[in-house]
Amino acid sequence: MGMTGVGKTTFISTLTDSDLTVGHGLSSCTKDIDVVETIINGQKVHLIDTPGFDDTDLSDTEILKTIAADVRVQGSALKNIRIFRSLVGEDNMTNVILVTTRWDSVTEVEGELRLQELLGKDKFWGGMITAGARHEALHNVEIDSQRIVQSLLGQPPVESELQRELKAGKSLEQTGAGQVVSGELRKMEQRHVGGGCRA
Repeated sequence: MGMTGVGKTTFISTLTDSDLTVGHGLSSCTKDIDVVETIINGQKVHLIDTPGFDDTDLSDTEILKTIAADVRVQGSALKNIRIFRSLVGEDNMTNVILVTTRWDSVTEVEGELRLQELLGKDKFWGGMITAGARHEALHNVEIDSQRIVQSLLGQPPVESELQRELKAGKSLEQTGAGQVVSGELRKMEQRHVGGGCRA
């Protein structure tokens, strides 16, 4: 999961040798959830490609409903992080790998500075790292994508926080992820009302 245009579909397409539609601009090509099955080290792996929150065509609520309704899965960077954390759940962070991409578009020094900021601040990835997530850099898509997925294969499967909340009888809006999206919508409405035209 990540923002529109960061390379989610490219990662999955390269790893699985599949024909997912890859966008090359800022507009999103992924509108639905795609699940691609592959075998790595003799184990069946399902890679899930989701639309990015802050999608150019879909609202965050539509995307969250798509993810919640998909039986296979049951914006801004900060909003993506908040939604992701509430979808996955803090207790499941040991099953999370945070992948940085596009290392070839920055200098080594610039890349390391950005990485330290990502990993060091709780509002970015720091909180997830503290909770057990780990970071991997994607320098070579063909090689690194295999290595990254293989490193997850030994982890026991977990149920996402969203799945647990829905099973417990909460409505989508009552879940942690639903509350994050609703809160963002309220903020947008307040900004819109506060910045409205006056006659």
